[in-house]
Amino acid sequence: EAGSFKEVNGSAPCSLCRGGTYSGAEAQISEATCGECPSHTHSEQGSTEIGDCVCNMGYTGPDGTECSACEAGEYKPVNGSGACWECSRGKYSTGTGETSEATCEACPMHTYSGEGSGMLVNCTCNKGYTGADGTACTACEAGSFKEVNGSAPCSLCRRGTYSGEEAQISEATCGECPSHTHSEQGSTEMDDCVCNMGYTGPDGTECSACGAGEYKPVNGSGACWDCSRGKYSTATG
Repeated sequence: EAGSFKEVNGSAPCSLCRGGTYSGAEAQISEATCGECPSHTHSEQGSTEIGDCVCNMGYTGPDGTECSACEAGEYKPVNGSGACWECSRGKYSTGTGETSEATCEACPMHTYSGEGSGMLVNCTCNKGYTGADGTACTACEAGSFKEVNGSAPCSLCRRGTYSGEEAQISEATCGECPSHTHSEQGSTEMDDCVCNMGYTGPDGTECSACGAGEYKPVNGSGACWDCSRGKYSTATG
């Protein structure tokens, strides 16, 4: 039958074309009539047509044609014409023609990659972390935040706010200072909120206005200053 041959006379059975070959003609007398499958394909013993040659694992393409290697970031653990499978999010693979998900390596700590990533530098910092692409990222320090993925630096909490937590992903984590106080950019605790000029009180608390007859030209928790003798002031703060 097609897919087989017999090179001798007698009652011996026909021999099947070996795996990776095919033959569509009957009554063949030589193994040389079994044609080789295209590159990166294989067939079962006794295959009868080129369409029986299917892609090897790690390769993809139509049956009966030369198959192409799965690209970096992909793998294929089965034979056939099916598409290659993408490495899952948070992983990457640099090899081609891979046959196992085990070739998809995990991204460094606190980084993220999309599906099908084919390079280490596709692993970029998570929100709340910063660093170079493809390296383990470090948490944004207290007093800062980062709302996007990638290598961008962390943003400092604006003046008049503070944050005591690391790896924050939103400016909303920067709490407002108490009334009549202010803080510098990147402040990390409520005690960084000090009284405005014209106000007095302990650091980190709502401050009180200097009374009539007083003033204060500096920030901080210091006391208000009295108007000098021979002068007066009716305003507060």
